[in-house]
Amino acid sequence: MFSSMMYWTDYGATPKIEMADMDGRNRKAIVTDRLQTPTGLTIDFASYDKVYFCDMKASLIEVMNNDGTNRQIILKQGKTYLCLKELVITMTFFSMRIF
Repeated sequence: MFSSMMYWTDYGATPKIEMADMDGRNRKAIVTDRLQTPTGLTIDFASYDKVYFCDMKASLIEVMNNDGTNRQIILKQGKTYLCLKELVITMTFFSMRIF
């Protein structure tokens, strides 16, 4: 169940986004490709089916299903009205907005 999972980013030598049960079991890398420096990550708690994350170096924000499938770029520097010039370390999703 999505609400009993934890998610985190790792931007070390092999950048990835992982998930696991709250007790640390069933650890799984759900995103391992097309990542440079994943930083901020937030969950859509209203629907419990989407995870949003920021890639600081690639200057973009993506959304994906809670299992890592169906990745979509929703904001990219130079492609939308948002310019990600500042360092994004964390973010949150509330009422259909990303903060």
